[in-house]
Amino acid sequence: MPKNNYIRDFLSQRDWRLKENANWNESFSKLQYYIASKELAKEFLRAVGRKARYAHSHGLIHIHNLESGGLIPYCTGHNLRKLLLDGMKTPTVFSLPPKHLSSAVDIMANWILMSQLEFAGAQAFNDVDTLLAPYVKIDRLSYKEVKQCIQKLVYNLNFTSRQAGQSPFSNVSLNCGVPKYLENEPVVIAGKDTGTTYADYLKEIHMIDKAFIEIMTEGDPLNRPFTFPLLTVNLTKSFDWNSEVAKGIAHNCAIRGSFYFMNYIGSGIPEDSIRSMCCRLTLDLSQLSGPRGLWNTAEGTGSLGVVTINFPRLGYESRKKDEKYFFDTLTERMELALEILQIRKSRILKYQSRLMPFSTMNGWNMRNYYLTIGVIGLNEMCLNMFDSPIIENVDFVEKVLKYMREFAKEKQQEMEQLINVEMIPGEGSSYRLAYIDRKECPDIKTLGTKKAPYYSALLIPPKYDVPIIDQIEISEKILPLFSGGTIFRVFLGEKQPETYSLLKFIERLSHTRIPYYDITTTYSVCLKEGKFFTGVHYKCPECGSECEVYSRVVGYYRPVKRWNIGKQQEFKDRKYYKLQ
Repeated sequence: MPKNNYIRDFLSQRDWRLKENANWNESFSKLQYYIASKELAKEFLRAVGRKARYAHSHGLIHIHNLESGGLIPYCTGHNLRKLLLDGMKTPTVFSLPPKHLSSAVDIMANWILMSQLEFAGAQAFNDVDTLLAPYVKIDRLSYKEVKQCIQKLVYNLNFTSRQAGQSPFSNVSLNCGVPKYLENEPVVIAGKDTGTTYADYLKEIHMIDKAFIEIMTEGDPLNRPFTFPLLTVNLTKSFDWNSEVAKGIAHNCAIRGSFYFMNYIGSGIPEDSIRSMCCRLTLDLSQLSGPRGLWNTAEGTGSLGVVTINFPRLGYESRKKDEKYFFDTLTERMELALEILQIRKSRILKYQSRLMPFSTMNGWNMRNYYLTIGVIGLNEMCLNMFDSPIIENVDFVEKVLKYMREFAKEKQQEMEQLINVEMIPGEGSSYRLAYIDRKECPDIKTLGTKKAPYYSALLIPPKYDVPIIDQIEISEKILPLFSGGTIFRVFLGEKQPETYSLLKFIERLSHTRIPYYDITTTYSVCLKEGKFFTGVHYKCPECGSECEVYSRVVGYYRPVKRWNIGKQQEFKDRKYYKLQ
C-alpha cells in the first residue's frame, strides 16, 4: 500500500482538511480536487525552498491556497462596466455586449463561472445596481420581471459549478444610488449611446436593490439561505437612511444577515477608492492603500497571493525577550512571506497564457495586484506575550501594525510591487496553526480546547464578553491601520431585533472609523418542513425533526455541522450582542 493513498484518506474521511472549507460539497469532483491539491501543494512547497517549507510546515507562517500550486492569483475585482460595454471572450465562443437585463445577468454569471476556474479566491463585481439599472428602463420591465432576472443571477451563482462541488465565491457591491464618479457618465447599451447618464436611473436602481433584498431574505423554497453573492452596501454621505431600501436592508439583517457595509462616511476613506485602482495609469508606490472590506475587492485589482504570520507563535517566542527580538523576528518572517509571494508571482507570470486563457484574452494583467501579508491571532499574541488579552494591550497592537505598514511601504518602493497587510478570514488557518502550535509548544495559549484549538481571525474573539462600545473603541484604533481587508462583526443573539433599532445601530456604526462591518445572525431551518427559527435549534421546536443551524463561518453562511473542528468550537464559544 502506498504511503500516501489519497483516495483511501478521502473515502475514509481521515483528513480534517476535508472540512477545512465549508463551501466544499461531497462529490467525485471533490475527490479529484483533493488528489490534485495534495500534489500541487507538494510541488509548490518544493519550489519555495527549504526555509519557507520549514516555516510553513512548523506553523511559523501559513501559505494560503497551496492547493493552487502557486500558479494562479488569489482574488480579483472585475470591471463590470467594461464587461457590459465589450462583451466576453472565451476560448470557445464570443459573447456580444448585452442588450437586455436578462442577458446582462447571464453574462455576469457566466463571467464569474469562467473566471473562478483561474483564481483561487473571491470574485467581485462593483456598482452592480447602478450599472444594471439602465437595462430595466430600456426594457420597460415591471418589478416582477426585474426580480425574476436578479433571482436568476442569484441562483446561478449558488449552483455548485466550481471544483470540489463549490459555489463560486462571489461578492456584489450595491450603491443604493448613484456614486459621484458615475453621475455624469454616459450610458451606452450594446454600443449605442442612450443620451442619458447614470443619474437618470435612480428609480430603477432601487428596483434592483429591492429585488436583491427580497430574494436574499426569502431564501430558497426550503428556507435555506443563498450563500452567494456576498452583498456589500456602499455607505456614502448621500445614502438615504429613511428610504424603503434602507429599511429593507435592516429587515434582512435582522433575519438573514446577508449584508456587509463598506463605510465611506466615518472612516475617512474616499468614496471613489473602490474604483480608483483601475483608473490610475501610474501608481504612487510611496503610499499605501487605505483599508477596505474583506470581500469587496476593487475592480481591476486583487491579490496574487497571501502568506500569514502566526502572531500567537511569535508572541510565545517573545514572551521572555525584549521588543527588539519581537520586531526583528517579525521582519524576518515578513521578508520570507514576500520571498514566497514573489515566487508565486513569477510562476503566475510564466504560465498565465496557458493556465489563465479566459482572463488573459479579456485583457487581464497583474499590474495593480497586491502581494498580501496576512495577520491572525493578535489577541492570542497578547495572551502569550503579556499574559493578558488584546483589550489590555491596544497600544502594543497599534505599534505592531504601524511597524508592518512602514515595512510594506519600504518594500513597495524597493520591489516596485504593491503590498498590503490584511486581516485574513482564517477559515482553515485559524485551526491549523493552533493545532500545530499545541503539538510543538505544549504550554502555548490558544482559544478553544485541547482537541479543538483555534486562533481568532477577528480583532476581539467572539468568546469574550466585551461591551459593544468598548469593541468599537478598540476597533476604531486598530482596523484603520490595515492596508488590506478588515472586518468588524456583530453577532446577534437569539431574539430577532426590531428593524428600526437595527437600522439605527447600522447607521451609528457608519459614523465610526471602522471601515467594513456586518451583522451576523444565527438561525435554524427544519429539514422536514422547511420552517425558519431565529437562534440555535438542533431540533425543530414544532415537530422535533432535525434542524440545520446556519451562521457565518467566515464571510459566508453554511450549516455549522459542515465547519471544520476549530470553527465549530469557535461557534460554541461565541457571545452574542443583544440590541437594546
